[in-house]
Amino acid sequence: MLPKQRFTKVPPERAKIYKMGIFICLFNDFVLSLSPSR
Repeated sequence: MLPKQRFTKVPPERAKIYKMGIFICLFNDFVLSLSPSR
């Protein structure tokens, strides 16, 4: 668990990349759940 102070000191560029990474992961899970190739 990271302290909140450290998390709030993340530069905006890195925060943007971090959010994009989470979004891409969620999007990949969504696409995989939609695809019938299970």
